[in-house]
Amino acid sequence: MNDTTKKIKSNEKSAIRLNITLSQQHQAYFKHSRDFQRKMSEKVYSMLKAKEIIEIQAHSLIIPEQVSLTNGATSGEEKKKVSGVLTFTGRHSLGDRQLKYLPEIKEIIEEFFTEDYLKSHVDALLWEVCRRYKSYIGRNNKLPKSSIKIRDKSMAYKSDIFRLNVETKEVLIKKMTKDKNEPDVLVPYDAEDFYLEKIGLLGFGKSKKLEHLTEAKGGIISFKKNELVLVADKVVTYDKVKTWVGIDINKSPDNWLYFSKKIDGKYNFPKPKDILEIEEYIRSTQKKISKDRSIKSKQRSGLRKKWNKAHARHQKMISDFIFEKLEKLKTSSKSSVGIGIDTVGTGQKNGTFGQDKVIVAAQKFCRANGMAHYFVPTPFTSQRCNKCGNVSKQALRKLIKDKYICVKCSHKCHADLNAARNIAAFAKVLQDSDFEMTGTLNLDYKVKSWEILNDKFKLKKK
Repeated sequence: MNDTTKKIKSNEKSAIRLNITLSQQHQAYFKHSRDFQRKMSEKVYSMLKAKEIIEIQAHSLIIPEQVSLTNGATSGEEKKKVSGVLTFTGRHSLGDRQLKYLPEIKEIIEEFFTEDYLKSHVDALLWEVCRRYKSYIGRNNKLPKSSIKIRDKSMAYKSDIFRLNVETKEVLIKKMTKDKNEPDVLVPYDAEDFYLEKIGLLGFGKSKKLEHLTEAKGGIISFKKNELVLVADKVVTYDKVKTWVGIDINKSPDNWLYFSKKIDGKYNFPKPKDILEIEEYIRSTQKKISKDRSIKSKQRSGLRKKWNKAHARHQKMISDFIFEKLEKLKTSSKSSVGIGIDTVGTGQKNGTFGQDKVIVAAQKFCRANGMAHYFVPTPFTSQRCNKCGNVSKQALRKLIKDKYICVKCSHKCHADLNAARNIAAFAKVLQDSDFEMTGTLNLDYKVKSWEILNDKFKLKKK
């Protein structure tokens, strides 16, 4: 058997932190971008208040029934060209790359940039502003009282504008215009050996002329730390395993974690008291930040710092707990073990219950210890009988004190243990199908993994 058939590929991300030296000229260059984003933040806020933007989605805006876009916009929606503009009728979804064609947005762009501006660069700056409003509204379920402030601490550039010259140890930053004769902004860099060794992950130009230049990437500049963070793709391989263990994550503190295999003689681990206490502190602090109008801005800022620190402590507590259990699982197992990780909704969506942090901790442990692992889609893990494979919603109605009772074979077990065993079975099928793991649970991963599982287990009845 070929060795490659015994490996699982995983497409992961690796951060590269570089110390950079910013001159006054560099600072002025970045200030121009921040000033543009500040003006954009005010405009987006006023449009949200006036219902000229109805909703901000992952990669689009929902705009009202009638709106006109300047030339250059394209859409699958019904449109007609009228005196140099595109006019839309009906509730319309405007993609992140079309935002610049709204007349009021285009006016601000023309104020800051020349006609030959680099569209992808400006798209990224625009969408970073919209992303902040989407995040705020998602957390608080309302608009902020005033426009979101674009501070001088850092900037995230989603467009591929950073390249490294490894010979001169300089960051080449693409200018805002398409003019090829206009030189890049050059910023000296240095880094610890650990990060310098990872630069090769960014990839290099294919021709001899470009072999000393890395491929262009997006990145985050911290003006406070004088640091540039680039993220490189990294393909890692893990040995295939004989045994898969599923982790089912629950909101209930009593049934917080269920493993498909016993650890210290137990399947179930209730949420520890210290984790419950810090979650209560996080909830109460968040309530003060978002609802107590008597709190002044300075006090609110102090509370937010405490809230962030509490979240960091919360993650550490959960990580310590997960690491301890998985270490015992690894050392006590006679054969190689892989971990199937439940992909239940995150804590931000469902409240501060720590589900998202369990997922992060489990993945971190597996990576650090070279253990195979999969994010497992959650549909039907509660409805499927782990013994006979029958899938039935009726089984959920027969839950008696958390007991799962199969309507076909009458198999009985704890409902969360049943789910954990299904997660383990699903992970094994993904491995046997040579499905590539990924560093993030993106839509493509969800769709492809679900197709494999549905094909194998016939989960969804046609």
